Amino acid sequence: MAGAAGTAGALCLCALFLAAAAVEHSTPRPPALARPAPPPPSRLPRLHRTPPHRQLLLALSVRDDVAAPLAALCRRLAEQLQLLLLVLLRLALIDVTRRGSDQRRPWILALAGVHPGARLAATAAALWLALSFWLRRDWASDAECVALRLVELHLCGALLKTALALALFVAAVGRVLVDLRNAAIEEAKDEGLSEEFFAAACASAAYFKEPDERLAELHARGVESRNWRVDRQLSTETVCILFNWYTQSVWVAFRGTWSLEDWASNIVSIVPGVEMHDPRFQANLKVARAAQHKYVLFKSIRLTGHSRGGNMADLFGRTLGLRSISINPATWGKLFTEQEPPVESITTRTADIISVMETFSSYDRKVRFLWPRGATPFLLLCISILLCRAVLHALFKGALPRVLLELFNVAWIVALCIYLTWMHSVLRFTKK
Repeated sequence: MAGAAGTAGALCLCALFLAAAAVEHSTPRPPALARPAPPPPSRLPRLHRTPPHRQLLLALSVRDDVAAPLAALCRRLAEQLQLLLLVLLRLALIDVTRRGSDQRRPWILALAGVHPGARLAATAAALWLALSFWLRRDWASDAECVALRLVELHLCGALLKTALALALFVAAVGRVLVDLRNAAIEEAKDEGLSEEFFAAACASAAYFKEPDERLAELHARGVESRNWRVDRQLSTETVCILFNWYTQSVWVAFRGTWSLEDWASNIVSIVPGVEMHDPRFQANLKVARAAQHKYVLFKSIRLTGHSRGGNMADLFGRTLGLRSISINPATWGKLFTEQEPPVESITTRTADIISVMETFSSYDRKVRFLWPRGATPFLLLCISILLCRAVLHALFKGALPRVLLELFNVAWIVALCIYLTWMHSVLRFTKK
């Protein structure tokens, strides 16, 4: 009985458990609550195992109100330090107080006078000495050859390093020699080309804006060497900087009158002779000074320009101690202002009105007069028109119709304007 009662009790408990489970599965569960999103990771970096100075920098980097002013302060300090280094470098290379001569230091002039081939040879010798010093420990008498495994081949490490260094050295020297030979062939194309032709071609190229267009104009005007390049970093819309690495020559060409702003600047600044007060002149002077500092080791740096640009070339050449060649310059105000002595100021001019003042103010510069090809027909045309008018007026004794007189006057003025414009052009001085 007791066993039957125990068995019956166990069955009852199982039945109750199954009934409770059925009720639980049949009853709908309430919707589960969404789990809260985990908190964002802290912006504070982990500082364990970090040096103290790194901890300070990391702590400041998470503070926007501190990081921005600190970064701006660092930028200003870096700019001031860079400016200070540039000033010290300029003082070491250029003497800005010198007038009437090249402002570069004597040792810079001596170094710039060395042929670039000799400089390259000295650089190659220095590199070879450095490589020898680097490899000397591998070739020490008491050192054993350390074998390097290359796939299945074992080679001596010192021997492999020496072979690679020698191969690189020979390849670099060979490339330099090939470049020098090709550059010499290119320079032979311009043999006998005078510096006036070079200056006129550079001044003509300054009227273009894009570097490729400037080079194309330079070659179109008679400079056939392909060694010339445009400095894309310093050149501006009104200043064209051309350099030749083989001859170590630089031409800084200033653009002439091109826009209405240029005409207004001519009237306000050039006519009274106060060019240095003009912001346009000051901006171009900064470009010329930057070119002087950048190419301080080049053999020659010369300034040139046509018309308004010729005025800048002469003026900036006196300020910076550089040679200048001006082409039909507009220098009307020079008779009324005192100027600094030039290193060498050359003016090439034609029979035009713009550069007529060069005839009276040429005490400290060389003026070279040029009668361009094809100028005689223009001049004869103007003279013939005047002679025809005078002859007809004398024959008819004042009875010549007024319309015919006005026609002769208009024709003479038009012919004169064409002559003056044609005579003043920079193309009268180029080779082509």
